[in-house]
Amino acid sequence: MKSDKTIYEENENGEVVVSNLENFMSAEGVWVLYGKNKETGEEKLLNVGKSKKIGQEILYDIACLHFLKVRTDGDKDYINQFNKDCGFKCKSKQTQEYLYPIIASRYSSLRFVYAYDKSDGNKEKELAEKGDSVFWRNGRPYKKST
Repeated sequence: MKSDKTIYEENENGEVVVSNLENFMSAEGVWVLYGKNKETGEEKLLNVGKSKKIGQEILYDIACLHFLKVRTDGDKDYINQFNKDCGFKCKSKQTQEYLYPIIASRYSSLRFVYAYDKSDGNKEKELAEKGDSVFWRNGRPYKKST
């Protein structure tokens, strides 16, 4: 079953315009994050994720967006799953804590959308590839297929 429900949305000023987080705290599925590039105004698919508890995951992501500063002490280039360097470094096991402050610094009008009602890795990959997700890494750093 496909769904296109907005879970959480902020306008260009960072003001919350939609928050349905409480309805998704224990929901499983696939979510997508869209944002507008602050320089060009172009809306892009930024990330895709799957989770057994989407609301809890997104709540943590929102906290990283707003309460952590951009860090420059990372030691590994952040390369997305399409082998594109995203222009910052992060530390292992701290990906969200490095990624979401970068997103907040580069994008506005952020919108998390419930895209699919099962925590399905194939659907996550399909959505990320179809939308050419800027930061998606399939749950781990980029690695060439063998």
